[in-house]
Amino acid sequence: MEISQDEIFILDPDMVLSQQAGTPPGMPDLVVEQASGMTDWWNPALRKRMLSDSGLGMISPHYEDSDLKDFSHSRVLQSPVSSEDHAILQAVIAGDLMKLIESYKNGGSLLIQGPDHCSLLHYAAKTGNGEIVKYILDHGPSELLDMADSETGETALHKAACQRNRAVCQLLVDAGASLRKTDSKGKTPQDRAQQAGDPDLAAYLESRQNYKIIGHEDLETAV
Repeated sequence: MEISQDEIFILDPDMVLSQQAGTPPGMPDLVVEQASGMTDWWNPALRKRMLSDSGLGMISPHYEDSDLKDFSHSRVLQSPVSSEDHAILQAVIAGDLMKLIESYKNGGSLLIQGPDHCSLLHYAAKTGNGEIVKYILDHGPSELLDMADSETGETALHKAACQRNRAVCQLLVDAGASLRKTDSKGKTPQDRAQQAGDPDLAAYLESRQNYKIIGHEDLETAV
């Protein structure tokens, strides 16, 4: 904001983003029904309101910056305790969305782990069940998105990329999953997609990573 004697000039970050950053690249030949609230940032009207409400003009989607604090382990997963916890775990593993919804509404927790120390989001991403992935993202804590399992260090996006689950990868990326986080072997989700023999998925993940970096730089310049 620059203030002169008679006029006030306000630089609109919304306009800068639309002119410079463009639209986020999509997955080739892939159409995914987005979960409610997952792509709010790309809604210009909502983004403008968010910028206005903040008073700073610098609210951004998930940016991977090595200097930012890692929140992926700010909550600790627990083994299932109640019958509803066990029911939720079995529902996710079996891909039973209705049972998952019922158990969650009856008090089951989404912050539980299986015997191999994976979160519910890890299981859903690995099996490629997009509906369950969306439900967990909508109702679970944000820490689940980039949480790494204790054995391999893989996030849900790593596991989806390993299995070449393109639709799930897009859901996770649109929700803000880290594209630069590495597993215990130093591999990013893009590396895992390449190793799994899916160069198109690897290229998509790389393009989204580059887009987020460019968008972040443009937003800082605008402010």
